[in-house]
Amino acid sequence: VEARKAGRFTSLFDFCGQLGSGAVNRRGLESLIAAGAFDSMMPEGSTAGEWRPRLFAAIDSALAQGLRASEDRMMGQSGLFGVADGETAVAETLPVVPAWPQDEVARREKLAVGFYLSAHPLDNFAGLLAGMRLKSIAEYDDLQSGQMVKLAGMISGLQVRTSKRGNRFAQFRFEDRSGGIKGVVLGENFNKLSMLLADDGLFIAEGQIEAPEGQDPTLKVTDLRSLYEAEAMQARTIDITVPDAREDTKFLEDLYHLLERDRGHCGVSLNVTAGPARVKVTAADLSIAPSRALQRELEDRGCTVAWVQ
Repeated sequence: VEARKAGRFTSLFDFCGQLGSGAVNRRGLESLIAAGAFDSMMPEGSTAGEWRPRLFAAIDSALAQGLRASEDRMMGQSGLFGVADGETAVAETLPVVPAWPQDEVARREKLAVGFYLSAHPLDNFAGLLAGMRLKSIAEYDDLQSGQMVKLAGMISGLQVRTSKRGNRFAQFRFEDRSGGIKGVVLGENFNKLSMLLADDGLFIAEGQIEAPEGQDPTLKVTDLRSLYEAEAMQARTIDITVPDAREDTKFLEDLYHLLERDRGHCGVSLNVTAGPARVKVTAADLSIAPSRALQRELEDRGCTVAWVQ
């Protein structure tokens, strides 16, 4: 705040130079970038997923340049070697690096500040959840004991414990964009669902509310389904992009045998190269049983997969 009294920061490099030596370190810059503190400098048309990794890649050079600028000011010089404006602009050019996907932006935001800001992992499933017409946690404003609910959200703060009787159980926070609720998995439900339970896992949870008077309600989970699995199961079509390097006859024959292994209701379309163009081919007599396991097998073969609702 003191450094900013001289004027708005113009870049990551300017920020480091204005603060001076020792005021901020790499970890501090990583947290500020991940929290969106530099998003006001983001070029028009860019996204946080494109902008923030470029800043991350420039941290070391920005800190070094900021240290030199700070030392120059202490010595009363504008620059040890009279750096020209053009040279400064080149030094401040941000590296071009791969963008972060939305869930990575969200993960880093939560690590930095403890909650989600611009992005939430559930945003990737907005279309699916809209079609399922599930209420958010905040929309259940008066939960009663015995009430059955179905929620979409993320597990956080997972703890697996053992009761006095020697039975294992799990407790956690189940969160969506609107809020959170305490969740537990007990008894036979724990034995059935324990392999699914994971911090940051995205699920559709079904269960019964327990709400003793004067206490916050708890969701006693009876069923969990991965949102990724639900996305596949709800799909009408699987859209497969075949890598250019693998479009030979044997690869396509193997792909066909994989797809026909489990027949179901889901249609199939392939994006392939035809001369200078990419074309979409719809399989007229082939429908599959959608699953995340099939998606992983296709991705292991180098294909890109999208589920079309």
